[in-house]
Amino acid sequence: MTTDEIKSRYLRDIEYFSKKIEQIPNSKCYYPLAFAYLQLQKYDDVIDVCEKGLEKHPDYMQLATLMGESFLSKGLREEARAILESVVAADSFNFRALKLLGDIYRDENKLEQAIENYRRAYKLSPESEELKKILAELNQGREEVITAEDKVEDKYSLDADLDKIMDDIFKNVNVSQATGDVEEDSTLELSLEDSLKMINPISDKSKSADPNEKILKTLNEMLKNIEHIKGERELL
Repeated sequence: MTTDEIKSRYLRDIEYFSKKIEQIPNSKCYYPLAFAYLQLQKYDDVIDVCEKGLEKHPDYMQLATLMGESFLSKGLREEARAILESVVAADSFNFRALKLLGDIYRDENKLEQAIENYRRAYKLSPESEELKKILAELNQGREEVITAEDKVEDKYSLDADLDKIMDDIFKNVNVSQATGDVEEDSTLELSLEDSLKMINPISDKSKSADPNEKILKTLNEMLKNIEHIKGERELL
């Protein structure tokens, strides 16, 4: 897929989700709208959407994380750090926020703080080759940072799972595909149906693991939002 085609897809998402927010101001469409702007590197628009979304949903930590990421991309490190530290304080299992904080502290040569945040992120996503490489580089001459006993239980990885799935859903399933205005791309890695199949096992895991109420609420609201968007798209 060419750069122009990718840009066109996200522009369609922006148009679609902007209209949905106009129709339903209290909807959860702020996240996919902000995400689309982020992919187009329109950081001021991301920040604006996130601020409006957080006014409606102050506990929507994914939105706050995208806002922090946008401040960081604009070179506003202090603003980004303040937001991301607040996110981690409220949601200590937010993989993306921990990773971004690690990046900030590493750039500032605050290696102990960088390692701590990377370490916590790696415990949530031990399959991350990027974090494994970063930690190996930062810990040359130090004791091993992560041991098998240090890895968190599965139930604490739910927020990281949700964060990655939401990114995959809104990165790969967009309005342009659903409306049929463009041909379906054979390189599409994840359809909405596939995404829902991925989420269902996590939902089952959450029940057996009995995670905290906040994670379950996030999961349930996200599932309902996805079903709603799916229904709306099928009508187009």
